[in-house]
Amino acid sequence: MKCLTAWEREIPDKRQPLNKIASDFLQRYELSSEDKRFFWQLVTGCVRWLLLLDFHIKNHLKDKKSSLPYLVRNWLRVGAYQILFLDRIPPSAAVNETIKGLKRSKAIWASGMANAVLRKMAAVREKEGIEAARMIRADIKSPILRVAVETSHPEWMVKRWERRYGLEKTRNLCRANNSRPPLTLRTNTLRCTREELMALLRKGGFDPRHGKMSPEAVNLGIEQFSIADLPGYTEGLFQVQDESSQLASHLLAPRPGDKVLDLCAGLGGKTTHLAALMANQGTIVATDTNKRRLALLEENCSRLGAANVVIKDPKEALQEGPFDKVLVDAPCTGLGVIRRHPDIKWNRSPESIFRMPEIQKPLLVKAAESISQQGQIVYSVCSMEPEEGQNVIQNFLSDFAAWSIVPAGRILPRIDTGLFLELLPKEEGPDGFFAALLKKES
Repeated sequence: MKCLTAWEREIPDKRQPLNKIASDFLQRYELSSEDKRFFWQLVTGCVRWLLLLDFHIKNHLKDKKSSLPYLVRNWLRVGAYQILFLDRIPPSAAVNETIKGLKRSKAIWASGMANAVLRKMAAVREKEGIEAARMIRADIKSPILRVAVETSHPEWMVKRWERRYGLEKTRNLCRANNSRPPLTLRTNTLRCTREELMALLRKGGFDPRHGKMSPEAVNLGIEQFSIADLPGYTEGLFQVQDESSQLASHLLAPRPGDKVLDLCAGLGGKTTHLAALMANQGTIVATDTNKRRLALLEENCSRLGAANVVIKDPKEALQEGPFDKVLVDAPCTGLGVIRRHPDIKWNRSPESIFRMPEIQKPLLVKAAESISQQGQIVYSVCSMEPEEGQNVIQNFLSDFAAWSIVPAGRILPRIDTGLFLELLPKEEGPDGFFAALLKKES
């Protein structure tokens, strides 16, 4: 509960990622692998279903206007999550452990109230089943608010998407955000073929399947594995990377011998993919403002054998131009990867979306200034919001007349796309994503 409380106490726009907060807490305790998995399940589950859990807790409170302290509220959420979502946990055990936790937390005064609230939920589950227990039976007149509560998304976010996609498509989008994301690997073609990787995985007892969009993609379903324990990890035969992210490198389509700049390299998922597409011929200058990421990027390049990657700090990297091609995988709100990071939907606001172009467009301008004649840029974000995608591109083109858009469908004919690569999250499908290919006229 201390982990959830530490996350909730922070100002939403300034919160550290939940993964970072949870990892820091785990380092303080000696837990078995099974207990660690259960910890992650509770933390991410409570955050993913925050609004729905709070709705049911309030519905069963005697005083519905009462304001509960962070710690008490989070103990109730953990108990409610187990009752409403974990069918392997007996409801009585969830109730009893919550009461014990409150007492250990010196909140014994709240134990009677928590016992009453959780036992009401447990009674519905035992009588009607777990799915019925989490159904909303109250009369919510606003269809948007109902979708928001049922799928546990901020109302402003649902309203925003409903205006763009309609109610039913928005409901499906929110449901996809609550699904467990598929584990997708990108075959490292510097070391093996996709079929060779799949054969190795089958030999290890896994059930790999071809990806639907990227020729290197291997899908391992939604099972949870320790990545480092998968066959071929140490040998650098693959990189964990969603298919939407893989498509950005294919859209840039670097050739062996090209000079490429990866302006926001991060941990190097796309950087090392570019190296594979270039068969380690030519040069990739990779940079990032985060020094910790650059250290991890170096480790990734070493494991995957990306020998043509040169890592530089941002100022030095730009001085290495001109470049034939530039990848700008820009910082963004991350609203396309909510299913992987459920805290994103609570850490963002409408203002977050409007602020991002102030960071994104200058990066695109830097890319344009470092490009050679007839060079190309791919701009990408893991977000579907127009302010971070189409609007940034159109705003850039209005200032730089020498540039134009290359239709994404021309480069990615297997993908049902048009001028831009635009993907919405789908259950067992890719993450939400936007990418555009720009070319400089001679």
